[in-house]
Amino acid sequence: EEYLTYEDVARILQVEPKTVENYVLDGQIAAVHFTKKNVRITRSAFEEFVRLAATGHLPPRRREKSSQLSLGF
Repeated sequence: EEYLTYEDVARILQVEPKTVENYVLDGQIAAVHFTKKNVRITRSAFEEFVRLAATGHLPPRRREKSSQLSLGF
């Protein structure tokens, strides 16, 4: 199985690596965590993400979006 870095996937999707990291943290792309900082995405997991995204069937996010702070101005 081929392993891709956040940077590899970001380049293919034309997004920032942080966006790919968020997809992983949200559970939308499966990843293999070798260590806390050494995370890879299998080619098959990436292809599944692309297939699901193209059909609008991504899994629900595991994390809540952070709420915006309202200062009332």
